[in-house]
Amino acid sequence: ISFVSQYLPGSQTQASYPAVTHTGPPDEDYALIIGDSQIDGHFGSEVEQKLKEKYATVKRLGKGGSRASHWVGTETHYGDLLGTTLNPALTTSQPGLIFVSLGDNGTTGAEDLLKFLRASAPSAKIIWSGPGKLARSLNSTAMDHLQGSKFNESQRTRIDRNKELARIIKGPNVVFLDGYDNWPSTLVTEKARLDGAGYVCEEDCDGIHYTRGAAASYANAISGQLLADL
Repeated sequence: ISFVSQYLPGSQTQASYPAVTHTGPPDEDYALIIGDSQIDGHFGSEVEQKLKEKYATVKRLGKGGSRASHWVGTETHYGDLLGTTLNPALTTSQPGLIFVSLGDNGTTGAEDLLKFLRASAPSAKIIWSGPGKLARSLNSTAMDHLQGSKFNESQRTRIDRNKELARIIKGPNVVFLDGYDNWPSTLVTEKARLDGAGYVCEEDCDGIHYTRGAAASYANAISGQLLADL
């Protein structure tokens, strides 16, 4: 394993570390998962279990509150995620599949992260999932973003972020999954549909982080992409 001497090609901001390059072929039995609190929680656990049906080695890297810019080293609010977490996962072996779930907290750095991953794992299939649908909580003490006009505003923000990511996340062997377009219809009950929500959360939930049941349904909905041949 060696390191590329230059920084990310075409990037407007330099990352803390150059891309990783491997002399051998990719490990088609290795899948890498990268994301925010959704990946650190139920959704990441469900995606990991799905990928283990096909891949012998699955590594899951999740950091709550993170954006792509944190993972590529242009923001360090959460420390050196690139140097201490992502870089080692790419150095051990070149993954055959990289699954990214980022966008809930903003799209900053998405283009740079895609370039970094493509340079570090040229043969990998990259699947990037955007923000999924919000839940409507029946809990009267739900957070502000689940109340009245705040809900519509939060939902519009997530739709716009999916659109922005769809413009960025593209290229050979790259798949972008719009979290709204791919949201499982089985979760959208009549009550959820009337509210414009992705599902109704009867238990205590914040509406953003998928419940275990919603996470499992969403992972099932995209499993065809997750387990497709490279």
